[in-house]
Amino acid sequence: MKINPIARYWLVLACSCLLVSGFLALLVTGAKAPAIKALITNLDVVRWFLVIHVNLSSLVWFSAVPVALVHMTKTEDAISPREWLGLALAAIGAVLMFSVPPTADLKIILSNYVPMLMDQRYYWALILYAAGVALSFSTFRPLNLLPKTQAPLGVSEIGFGMMMGILLFFMALITTALAFWQLQGDVLGSDLIYFELGMWGGGHLLQHFSSIFLVCCWVLLLSSITNRLFFSRRELFPVFLLLSLSFFAAPLLMYFEVTSNEYRTGFTRLMQFGIAPVVATFVVWWIRRLPKEFWNFRDFRVVAVVMSSLLILMGFTYGSLIVGPDLRVPGHYHASIGAVTLALMATAYHILLGATSPSKWALRSAWTYGIGQSCFASGMFIAGSFGLGRKTYGVEHTFSNLGQTVGFAIMAVGGLVAFTGGLFFAFAVLPQLKGRASSSTPIPLTQTRGPA
Repeated sequence: MKINPIARYWLVLACSCLLVSGFLALLVTGAKAPAIKALITNLDVVRWFLVIHVNLSSLVWFSAVPVALVHMTKTEDAISPREWLGLALAAIGAVLMFSVPPTADLKIILSNYVPMLMDQRYYWALILYAAGVALSFSTFRPLNLLPKTQAPLGVSEIGFGMMMGILLFFMALITTALAFWQLQGDVLGSDLIYFELGMWGGGHLLQHFSSIFLVCCWVLLLSSITNRLFFSRRELFPVFLLLSLSFFAAPLLMYFEVTSNEYRTGFTRLMQFGIAPVVATFVVWWIRRLPKEFWNFRDFRVVAVVMSSLLILMGFTYGSLIVGPDLRVPGHYHASIGAVTLALMATAYHILLGATSPSKWALRSAWTYGIGQSCFASGMFIAGSFGLGRKTYGVEHTFSNLGQTVGFAIMAVGGLVAFTGGLFFAFAVLPQLKGRASSSTPIPLTQTRGPA
């Protein structure tokens, strides 16, 4: 089986945005540091960094790699006009995110899931990017995933998961569009409430989308590590189905007013009970069936799967302990984001690029990013547990006790280590991208396997 070459271009877009996002995260973290925050007079610049960072990481990176995985299922090398158009729209949208500078009159909305810059160009940036991803996902052909004698290990087995992930992405777009349409003319009191409500349902559905592709990446990596079919389609079907229940429940929740408690609570409960129990059970399941020879921590794939699993369990644990809007909230979701990011990094490097030879940079990136993100999220959670608020920067960000200071110190060190892991990932992946881009030979991914 061969990868359609356009998957590589999506990887270039994804990796570029990930690295820029990591750099912006460093600047945002620095704005909380005692030695730096007093020097910051324009806090809107920091908030601008935060908006771009969140949308590059949680929106672009989290969707661009799944798009590349979908293109991996195509056996032909030809790139259709629809695929080119999808890539072009997404790339234009990502670039347009930087076209709105942090001027004095720019209003910045730190809404959950998709923070906003109040400018028409930024609206179009998000619309164009989402349209590009949707157009690319529309090229997915489930029939290409029928069992074959020659196919990448695990690819046809995750076909149902990829299909449901794509459907969830479209459902998230529909839910968001209907929410904003319903909010037209409502007097909500603030732009923050407007965007918070408008993004609420779709943002929660995107978490289910990311969770499905997290499991897809784990399956591909586990099959690659053990060199055998790790899970069958029959075993994976209930896992993906349970993670997709929100797709069937979302239309029912749309009957409620977007401003109602039923709407907000319904999507929240779908995420709480539709993701954590399923993913946590799946982690226990794959650990229990591992062979002893699996535990080779010199293999970056092993480190990536283990650290990703630990991060997601950490995220679930921190989420269950949240009380109030403090730094425990971002501590929870940065652990979860780190889990998905690490799994996507390893999959992008090994599966999509066909990089089978050992890479010291790939191994270093898995260790440093995993440890760094764990410290980053844990530091946030510790500082939040001692009352440190979120979304505060510069002089408005003050430490009132030792617990907040210690938590922030752990967070700052962890953020720096995680960013270093991102750089190591760039050192590993850029030669692969350059080598593949200059070659006219499609990327071989196949290993011979028996029927599932």
